Amino acid sequence: MENYQVISTILAALRHFQNESNEIGIENLIARYPHFDDVDPLTDAELEELCELLNTGAIQLDLPSPKWQLFKDLNQACAYIAFEFISTLKDDLRRMEIEEAEHYTDYDREMMRLRIADLNQVMPLIQQLPELLKAINDVNRLISDATMPDVRHGLTDRSDD
Repeated sequence: MENYQVISTILAALRHFQNESNEIGIENLIARYPHFDDVDPLTDAELEELCELLNTGAIQLDLPSPKWQLFKDLNQACAYIAFEFISTLKDDLRRMEIEEAEHYTDYDREMMRLRIADLNQVMPLIQQLPELLKAINDVNRLISDATMPDVRHGLTDRSDD
């Protein structure tokens, strides 16, 4: 996952949050998101400052890069896992239909076929989960870091407000 991609997603989420806050009001926004049970969200001015810091590169994201031995990245590894999983189920179905047919009913075989069909549709989504989860984690960490007083980034301590 590229820093540019992550920063773009974070900026979009921050702008969406800012627009939603302006549309429905901060009280309704706080009620909608459990993240703010114990902390106030950033003010409009602080969101502007955070977006500016992200846009200018003043905040750098430290994205770990695993040292892969075979796979290019996590998505490729997940694609392999998905392929192997479906292949295993297809092998199981083949055994249910041929070598071990007497141990299974037509219903069992049909359920396995339906299971494989459903998982074939879901696998492309599952393969994208690593990127999505990483982006969500990065956004949560960035928002958490941004709500803490930090003189390096010029964010103010909100407890004095």
